[in-house]
Amino acid sequence: MAAVGGTNICLRRVEAPTIYSLIKRHGVTHMCGAPVVLNMLTNSPNAERLQNPVQILTAGAPPPSAVLFRAESLGFVVSHGYGLTETAGLVTSCAWKPKWNTFPASERAILKSRQGVPIVGFTEMGVVDPNTGKSVERDGVSLGEVVLRGGSVMLGYFKDPLGTSMCMKDGWFYTGDVGVVHSDGYLEVKDRSKDVIISGGENISSVEIESVLYTHPAVNEAAVVARPDEFWGETPCAFVSLKNGLPHKPGEKDIIDYCREKMAHYMVPKIVVFKDELPKTSTGKIQKYLLREYAKVVDSSKVKMATGQVGSGFYLPLRSPRWLQTPFIPTPISTSICVPIPRCRPVSLYNFSQSIFFAKKRGSEIFSIFQKNQGTVLHQPHRLGNTHARFL
Repeated sequence: MAAVGGTNICLRRVEAPTIYSLIKRHGVTHMCGAPVVLNMLTNSPNAERLQNPVQILTAGAPPPSAVLFRAESLGFVVSHGYGLTETAGLVTSCAWKPKWNTFPASERAILKSRQGVPIVGFTEMGVVDPNTGKSVERDGVSLGEVVLRGGSVMLGYFKDPLGTSMCMKDGWFYTGDVGVVHSDGYLEVKDRSKDVIISGGENISSVEIESVLYTHPAVNEAAVVARPDEFWGETPCAFVSLKNGLPHKPGEKDIIDYCREKMAHYMVPKIVVFKDELPKTSTGKIQKYLLREYAKVVDSSKVKMATGQVGSGFYLPLRSPRWLQTPFIPTPISTSICVPIPRCRPVSLYNFSQSIFFAKKRGSEIFSIFQKNQGTVLHQPHRLGNTHARFL
């Protein structure tokens, strides 16, 4: 931007009304945003066709083709890339072929959701069998792990030789992403290896289920994670936020029936949890590691609300102490938390994985569970020395 004399416009918060306002005020020509940000822009009440096209680069997660289709219908020209912190940024781009412009809009969106081919400054990319290291077939079906080799790949993790040895093999960086290569050499990432759901021996891509959920007219955001199951090993658990102003809000059965019509039955989510908003990072990426912890303790018979829908966050721990096994208040308490608590006693993640508040009917006893450095800490209702919790 400095080389071409451009202007950078910075945001304190990622909010659709603010973005649309700044696009008009400053005549924005280029912007970047994760697929979640694209989805936010297309579902905003302020959404209207742009006066001038805006080039937008999206990366960070495989974008659902339905979101790309809606974004381009508003005048955004989407380009899609792929990269990691370990590769110092983007290393592939879905280079657009002129002949693709003749395809229907829905098919163009599917093509644009691919991660593409290596950029000019990068060396090599491949998809290999993680056990043998051999390249998979270029048929768009054979799954393998994405590997990268080039000058921008890191030398290793700082003071972590074990972590480095696990991902750097024979000069290749093993990304942990599962993907396929199409006949034209274009990469398509299907999922993170840790996000693949193994149900009854079948590998299920959470991204494929999310892509179907995003086509539902009532769905605003969607994320799918694995939920432990005694019989199947794992089953898909969907977290969904709905659009505002809906005359009729779908229930869990409605969402499941919709998925059943669109995909193989073994891929259909067994549980759907409705939330007002899914947890995200500061850049708008959905924090699946939190949802995975939630899913471990979700029990559909215990989280159903009076409406008959699955509630937006009352998850009883599998092994909760007696003082926590009390009737829930009718609405969840939501707040942002600043946690300067150096001497709180840590508690097992297995027992307490929620970041939501539970309370007894008496307002005097409120138990808050919150995240700190990706660990979960229970703040007991009594003081621990001079320790305090500060709530913002």
